[in-house]
Amino acid sequence: MAFAALQVSVTVIVLTALMFNMFRGSQSSTWWGRYLVYPATYVLAVQVGATHMLPMLIAGTLLRYLVNLLFTALSKLDTFAEPVRIHRTNPPAEQHERELDWDGPVILSPTAFVLVDAVTPWLRTTVPLSWSNIAVCFLAHYLVVEPLYYLFHRWLHTPAVYKASHVHHHSSVVTEAISGTSHPMLETLGYLANFSFPCGS
Repeated sequence: MAFAALQVSVTVIVLTALMFNMFRGSQSSTWWGRYLVYPATYVLAVQVGATHMLPMLIAGTLLRYLVNLLFTALSKLDTFAEPVRIHRTNPPAEQHERELDWDGPVILSPTAFVLVDAVTPWLRTTVPLSWSNIAVCFLAHYLVVEPLYYLFHRWLHTPAVYKASHVHHHSSVVTEAISGTSHPMLETLGYLANFSFPCGS
């Protein structure tokens, strides 16, 4: 038991180190190390007994990359994007450099799912789909997650936090498909914590 706890602790430490490296962006000589979060999350899932989630996490992550690629491609097609384009100029190079971390939330989402599953094992039971279950999820989301998100976003706009972190997001005046998910580490972790709220019935 103690050895298993030690293994999980080591994996969490490795994931934490990878996460800090991930948010150094292109300044990191090991920028590619961000993708090592995936195998480390797999190891963590095996250690905490969350392997039942792996097929859906893999499919969901690939789907998120595919959707992002689709919207990025559509935003570059003039026939699709030109009628709704707000700015007729290309984003500055500094913005592209800053937004290279756009996939931080995508990379860390499987880890968040595994961690939530590890601390809420009572939610592992599959329940049949019903209108009451949908209502519980809807209410949990709109009565807990959305108010927390609103408060978190208000906090991000306080002067000190805005200057330290959130200005990164508002500096993207010529928005791209990746601008909405490009956040510093503090914001990414806050969003993941907020949207990881488990709603089960």
